Amino acid sequence: CRFQNNLVGSPRLAPADPDLGNSIAYNGGYGVLVGECGCGAFLPKYNPIMTNSIHDNTSGGIEINVLSATCGAGGIGNEDIPAPTISSVTTSGAGGDTNLGGADSTVQLFITGGNQGEKFVAEVSVTGGASNWSVTAALPAGAKVTATNTGHWATNFNTSEFSSTAAVLPLIKIDNVITSYTTIGAALSSLSGGETMELPAGTYAESINSGGKAVTIRGAVDGNGMPAVTLTGGGAGPVIVCDSGETNATVFENILVHGAVDGGMLVDGASPTLVNCIFHGNTNNGNGGAIRAIQGSSPRLVSQLMTNNTSVNGSGGAVYSDSSSSPELINCALVGNSAQWGGGIYNDGGSPELTNCIVWGNSAVSVGDQIESMGGNMVVTYSCIQGGYSGAGNIDANPLFMDPDGADGILGNLDDDLRIQDHSPCVNSGDDSVLPVGIDKDLYSNPRITGIAIDMGPHETSVIPIGLSGFVID
Repeated sequence: CRFQNNLVGSPRLAPADPDLGNSIAYNGGYGVLVGECGCGAFLPKYNPIMTNSIHDNTSGGIEINVLSATCGAGGIGNEDIPAPTISSVTTSGAGGDTNLGGADSTVQLFITGGNQGEKFVAEVSVTGGASNWSVTAALPAGAKVTATNTGHWATNFNTSEFSSTAAVLPLIKIDNVITSYTTIGAALSSLSGGETMELPAGTYAESINSGGKAVTIRGAVDGNGMPAVTLTGGGAGPVIVCDSGETNATVFENILVHGAVDGGMLVDGASPTLVNCIFHGNTNNGNGGAIRAIQGSSPRLVSQLMTNNTSVNGSGGAVYSDSSSSPELINCALVGNSAQWGGGIYNDGGSPELTNCIVWGNSAVSVGDQIESMGGNMVVTYSCIQGGYSGAGNIDANPLFMDPDGADGILGNLDDDLRIQDHSPCVNSGDDSVLPVGIDKDLYSNPRITGIAIDMGPHETSVIPIGLSGFVID
């Protein structure tokens, strides 16, 4: 049957009347109203509503209720379940006279979308007298969610239904399979090693510890190819911690670490790999505003952008290395960071290596605006260092960023465009041999390498020198 364009509504069912195989749409009230008059035992399962196309009805798809307020000896009242607050994939209700009769209930969650009718996705039991409930399910973004509470048939004879539009966070994928996880920590705890975790775009107010697991944590990118996943740490501790002997097989990719209050990342006795990440606006009262490598750590940092990070009372506005560590920086840019000592990077007797990097516009209160190395064996090659630095292929020339102070005209904000211009001295000036195998894109998702040599910094220009575009020059 087809029930369509009615002003009041569509089918109204008494108990035990089935409704199936119909098209119920564009009605002025509810698509289906299931009612109970009097004090009979009421269960929605006695009113099967199946295989219908129920959509675009003004008041909602299905409404289930009873008309009596009291029933039986003692006058037990109907349940009054408050409307849920719908956020991400969790639907919850709180307050009100939930389960007035004191009986247990079941909350069932449905989604509706287009012409697909209603689809059951989850349910949760609610203890009698409880004032809070929640149910979690994998929901498509923007789904219309209907939560229906069904009272225990012996004492509560009505159900309440309420709908809202969900603001659903996409779910984390593991090895290309959608999971029910919406937090990195929860997803990470389920991994044993060897997996790839894919993070949907969004801001995660959590700190994570990789726990020694050889996993890849990869964030989504935006329309400009930039990291679209932001980790803030929620105001507690370093945002990322590797302190369980991680090797280069633990990989963080396409992640923005922003606003940390105890340094962006702590690497303690570990050697993880970071690819195409951004550390911006992080602070540390101690050493290492963005990254602190200690206790024999050898992290590999590839195509990193580290800007506006601060070591308030310590060393290394962007990077700090202690005497036993040897961080490797490849095609990184350290710009606009600050510290007491070593505004860009501070080496406290270790063996850091910088290749194809840009270190520019950093500042230190005491010594070493760009680089300060106190002993050890620091090696810098094929890099653009403001003020110069000894090493093969190094230059001291303005890198010619696209728009270093951004649209707001303020240096050090996230809108700063630190890509290099096509005529930058950093173009075709790097060392190809150090780029790790398998990394074929820059921070902005552009292909590496487009010219006769790799560019310095995390950005690869599209400049193709004469002779590489089909013309042969003798």
